[in-house]
Amino acid sequence: MPEPSETTTPQRPLDADALARYAVRDPLEIIQLLRMLVDKRPLLTAFIDGGESFVTLALALTDDGAVIVDACPDEIRNAKAGSAAQLVCVTRLDNVKLQFALEAPARIVHAGKPALRATLPDSIIRLQ
Repeated sequence: MPEPSETTTPQRPLDADALARYAVRDPLEIIQLLRMLVDKRPLLTAFIDGGESFVTLALALTDDGAVIVDACPDEIRNAKAGSAAQLVCVTRLDNVKLQFALEAPARIVHAGKPALRATLPDSIIRLQ
């Protein structure tokens, strides 16, 4: 059976510019929201440079200001994600839609498994 992201896309990225007034920009609040994503583990849909997508999880936040997400199991798509300018991640947390961009994600190994690492986003759109 194909992955859901190969046949249908459950969510689409929002127009970040049009929804700028809903953006959280306080670094402490951004860290708090990302920690909740790591702790509660909702699925994220990650859009590679606004195009193809895959389903992932937020795995960790690092002390040096990075977020780590699970890699895509499809190696071709994972390679695209690792060389992308941006991954736009969309999810729901406690019935609140969240969207954030991870700039220049890099392929790494985290806890012995493939993952992607990027600096913390500058903002997170939060729609209730």
